[in-house]
Amino acid sequence: TYNQYIPISIGKIGKTAFEGCAEVELVYYKKSYEFKRFMRMDNKKKLKYGSVATVITVVVIAAVVLVNVILSVFADRYNMTLDITPNSDFAVSQETIDYLEALTENVEICTTVDEMVFETSENKYYRQAYEVLKKYALNSDKVELNFVDMTVNPAYVEKYKQYYNGTISENSIVIFNNDTHRIKVISINDLFNTEIDYYTFTQSIVSSKAEQVLTSAIMYITDPEPKTAVYLDVVSQSTVGSNIQSLLETNGFDLVTVNPLTEELPMDADLIVINAPLNDFSEDLINKLYTFMENDGNYGKNMIYLASAYQNSTPNIDAFLAEWGIKVVNGFTVETNEQNIVSGSAGYGFASYIEENDYTSGIASEAITSPVVSYYSRPLEILFSTSG
Repeated sequence: TYNQYIPISIGKIGKTAFEGCAEVELVYYKKSYEFKRFMRMDNKKKLKYGSVATVITVVVIAAVVLVNVILSVFADRYNMTLDITPNSDFAVSQETIDYLEALTENVEICTTVDEMVFETSENKYYRQAYEVLKKYALNSDKVELNFVDMTVNPAYVEKYKQYYNGTISENSIVIFNNDTHRIKVISINDLFNTEIDYYTFTQSIVSSKAEQVLTSAIMYITDPEPKTAVYLDVVSQSTVGSNIQSLLETNGFDLVTVNPLTEELPMDADLIVINAPLNDFSEDLINKLYTFMENDGNYGKNMIYLASAYQNSTPNIDAFLAEWGIKVVNGFTVETNEQNIVSGSAGYGFASYIEENDYTSGIASEAITSPVVSYYSRPLEILFSTSG
């Protein structure tokens, strides 16, 4: 009957089960209509819930993006990074942090390289230098770090030219005191230690000295009483002249190179460096050295003299040094301990047994872990410790 078949699902018995029965045929079409209506209502619910799910997904994605933006802002302003490298390669020492926190003058570090170059570099030392650079601004509100692409904004560095006579180009790092206008310009390459492969004649980075160079540069431009070092430009048997000059600049000296044959010695300098001159000095130059060291009876000046086993006879220089209690002995030192010999040459060794005295304080205790390399060094004899 009609009532008997109404509860039956159309999906189970189909249309053919009711053939020949008009009433049931009507029920079929009625139930079919209601089924379609049900399906439309079900689709609307699915569309409704699907739209809600899409909105929720969009909101969640937007929230994640917003959180990332906020964290990026905080990371740029505060030190929110964690260095998990074995030797803390991306960190700076506590000594540098303490120094930066105590800064009272406003310092700008301007790198004339697009920041993206650091961020996307495949060279780990460039990425390390980038992280170290950021640490300086993170650890002091007196330090401002800027990355300037000189190909896009070449005019930015024009403001420094009135304070700096050298060249500022791509790959330069400008450290500038905004209060006193003292300036130091270094190259990005100065942040790294390099070595040359003499088989391929290629140079490669082997380690980083970014913290040492950057901290030294900031100390230099904020030093209220900077020291001046004079490097005598003479014919020399030494091959380390550029290294010595770099070392002086790294340690905060104003470096002046003087040719003693054509230029006068600046008597207001604090230090003179004489690097293994091949030939003896004239009496006139020796007298100028006396005048510098005596400083009108006030003394307080300093001199560094480097000797080489391959110098010619230097009687005038020897007599001058003897006046100050130093004798440079002819010949060169040799290493008798085979374990301390480098490259199989007795004249090329390293000293891990430095005697502790006033001059080696702070060095002798580290000699075992950081030995001093000696390369055909001339021996010294101390003639006296005090005079007059």
